Amino acid sequence: MQKNPLQAIFFGLVACFVLLTAASPSRAEEQKFARLGDLRLESGETLRDCRVAYRTFGRLNENRSNAILFLTWFNGRSERLAQDVGRDKMLDPGQYFVVLIDALGNGISTSPSNSAAQPKDKFPRISIRDMVHAEYLLSTKELGLTHVHAIIGISMGGMQTFQWVVSYPDFMDVAIPIAGTPQQSSYDLLVWTTQEMTIDYRLKNGNEEGALDIAERIGLMSLTTPANVAIEHKREEFEKYVTTSVEDWKKDQNPYDYLCQLRAMIAHNIAPASGTLEDAANLVKAKMLVIVARQDHLVNPLTALHFAELRKAPTLVLESDCGHQATVCQNALMTMAARGILSEK
Repeated sequence: MQKNPLQAIFFGLVACFVLLTAASPSRAEEQKFARLGDLRLESGETLRDCRVAYRTFGRLNENRSNAILFLTWFNGRSERLAQDVGRDKMLDPGQYFVVLIDALGNGISTSPSNSAAQPKDKFPRISIRDMVHAEYLLSTKELGLTHVHAIIGISMGGMQTFQWVVSYPDFMDVAIPIAGTPQQSSYDLLVWTTQEMTIDYRLKNGNEEGALDIAERIGLMSLTTPANVAIEHKREEFEKYVTTSVEDWKKDQNPYDYLCQLRAMIAHNIAPASGTLEDAANLVKAKMLVIVARQDHLVNPLTALHFAELRKAPTLVLESDCGHQATVCQNALMTMAARGILSEK
């Protein structure tokens, strides 16, 4: 188990370590930025001076058919995604050209905390579709890709993956949304909007420093399961458990960035305008593997499983009391399934 479970979802399932030797020809490049200029958003507003951060592992093969896009989770960053890239990991950089992409609003790509033109509450509301559109522009205009082998994402990255297969259905062979959803369930909306209300209230009352205090506890409460928390953390260690988790997380967090991506998730729905999930499923051309956690209290699995049924797509249901963190607790099983579908001809 992670010592800091809250960091696991919001910053990347924890642990940042060296994956390849210095002599390896497929080691990761330094972070780069694609400068997209002014980006027209789904809302009709414009995101000024948009730039999208990314890192790459491996090399494109001769026919440019081995690229994989790996997308960040809620407030996650590309450097954290590296834990699933390596010769014995989910994505082998000796076989694939892996592109790790920082989603808009994460504090690295253009975000409320780093935008000179539209800082803090002047930042326009973005959607998951906007994140995906920016990632498409990065892939095509910056990297010159016209097609990729796969698109993969965990949590909010999984939500982006669901959006990718509808927005750009011809762009990938395989899509693997992990612990994501094509649209929020009523329970998801209860969790996310409660966090939104607490952050928004405190920001409007000038309490920027404490804006995330309650939202952090809600996130911590939803990350695993009641049984997991009760077993892993003794009653007499409760205050230390909560304080340590929250304080470590807050070191790199910004309330405006958090609220930006939170609102994008709340509005997330891949169904076309005036359409249904079945209409969205009919647009998909990629082979899909849908991975969910049965006891996920942060991203309810039912909608993703329903979409998989509509697509007749294979599923992997992670069974444990780790909840949303099942992707960590059962990482070996998840990795085996993902590598399997990626290698299918």
